[in-house]
Amino acid sequence: MNSILLAFAASTAAHPAPVSHLGNEPTAPAASADAWKSFDADLERFVASAQEGTDERVAVHGLFKATWAHLPNTTVTGDDTSGFAVDRAQLGIGGQLSEEVGYSLELEGAGGTAVVLDAFGTWKSCEYATLTFGQFRSPAVWESQLHDSELLFILRTDTGELFYTRNRGAMLSGSLDRFHWAAALQNGLDGLQEDNSYSLRAGFDVLGGGVGRRQGAYDTGRHTRLSVGAGYYDEQTEGGGSDGDVVVADAQFQLGRFAADGMIGRYRDFANPFFSDRSDSVPFNLSASFMVVEEQIEAAARFQDTDNVRHEKDFTLGVNYYLGGHGLKLQANASYIFSDLDSLDDTVRLGLGANLRI
Repeated sequence: MNSILLAFAASTAAHPAPVSHLGNEPTAPAASADAWKSFDADLERFVASAQEGTDERVAVHGLFKATWAHLPNTTVTGDDTSGFAVDRAQLGIGGQLSEEVGYSLELEGAGGTAVVLDAFGTWKSCEYATLTFGQFRSPAVWESQLHDSELLFILRTDTGELFYTRNRGAMLSGSLDRFHWAAALQNGLDGLQEDNSYSLRAGFDVLGGGVGRRQGAYDTGRHTRLSVGAGYYDEQTEGGGSDGDVVVADAQFQLGRFAADGMIGRYRDFANPFFSDRSDSVPFNLSASFMVVEEQIEAAARFQDTDNVRHEKDFTLGVNYYLGGHGLKLQANASYIFSDLDSLDDTVRLGLGANLRI
């Protein structure tokens, strides 16, 4: 969890209208209709010149996320762990070099040394398809695509966190009306060795133009939105055929001040340590939230069953206080843990988070 970043938005050039200096006339003449029309025309030209001065080639953003957590029985001796941490310290730059070509670079410095998260270029080959090449997240899981500042809870779900990692490769994605799709070929868990990973995702916006990449009930505009999707991930380093694969299905719903989302998955035949304690499992999660005070206070609840070798389940309650949307918010979470592991079973985890996005 990560340190403070400064970021600035691309500046907008504006050319001020000429300033007229009044003489010593005792009274100003009354404005005519032609004078008002001339003023309106000058104002329109001023706005147009400001918009033309906007540079879409460079946009800089930053994210600082600090947390406090109380975690029971997390040491070898069974002691509790409590303390503060910097969860995210990100600096990103991106933009459009032309209508067809774009780029994104995002760095993470929370660990004390900056590491590269996203580093990719995009080429919009036609109206319905975009090629992405570089380092990026697998498109298989919807929650994993959410930006760190947009999360409803302090932490992602178990599956959401697993697929939040980046890998190098190429992806083709696109949209056709309400249908969205993506297919990616990446290096996989064995790095630059011969085997790769494959990802597929398809989504459909059923109502209201879809939910998009947002979680929770903040800024829904009181519209009804529904999206559904499914993803597939195949890790070839586990062998050929269907070995080492994941299938997920998810849905997101928003109705006025209420929102909900859920996911169910199927992990199969993983031996790699990254996935090994989730092999042959069927995890699922369901969350719901309600905007108690519109656009200011949101209450949320989530249940997830990771179905790992420890049979962990948790029920989380959360409250978000929005001081400036997702860009400036405070979060409080409490999770009750169920597990076959005695040191984890029947324990409560507490967390506080402060989110600043610039």
